[in-house]
Amino acid sequence: MYAECWGLQLMVIDLPDLFENSIVHTQVQKQSVRTRQNEQISTRIHAETTVIMAEFDRKVKVLMAHGHANYTFTTKQAQAHAQQKRIDVESDILGSLKDTLGLDAEGLVLYQKYGALYDLDTANIYYGFGGPSQVMIQGNVAR
Repeated sequence: MYAECWGLQLMVIDLPDLFENSIVHTQVQKQSVRTRQNEQISTRIHAETTVIMAEFDRKVKVLMAHGHANYTFTTKQAQAHAQQKRIDVESDILGSLKDTLGLDAEGLVLYQKYGALYDLDTANIYYGFGGPSQVMIQGNVAR
């Protein structure tokens, strides 16, 4: 009676079946509740992860669209700049050619026309249809 118990170990507990079944049922219910709570946590985390993934996918699409737009703009701008340079050079050359050969505007247009025909792969100009015809300009077939 005036003892102090500092440890107790029970080797065999024999409870009535009703109590034991009730304890087992209670533990099963607690385990089931905990399982449902963990499923809810898992579902919430999955939903949050899906939202984060969708946000990153959206950002990737926006960045790719901006990159493609910048590429297209830069490429087209470079092509336009190159074409402008080519036109400027052709204009300078035609002006020099006009002065050197003493061509008027009509003669210069005719010169450009024959030059364009020569640049076509399959263009041929024939003359002399009254007699034996001959090729005056034959396109560059080697291209």
